Amino acid sequence: MSDEAREIGEEVRNLKENGHFTKMYRTLSERCTKVLEKLDAMDVSGRSDLREERRRVINEVKNIAEKELPTKVHRDGQFCNNCEIQRL
Repeated sequence: MSDEAREIGEEVRNLKENGHFTKMYRTLSERCTKVLEKLDAMDVSGRSDLREERRRVINEVKNIAEKELPTKVHRDGQFCNNCEIQRL
């Protein structure tokens, strides 16, 4: 999971900031959601080391999805006629 989160983060950082919602934006957002779902399904009972790693990766993915990715699109969060996609 950590590798997948790192890979998504790298793709987000390399995403061209054009101010519009694109298919790549949606794909990256969906990938973040899928990683979070996988992490949520992990059984870490009795394993404090796994629990801590899981928590770290969850925070990393949430940061990507909630802070880094939104900087690549409209600051007001609204879609425009030039956006590749019109709604998530």
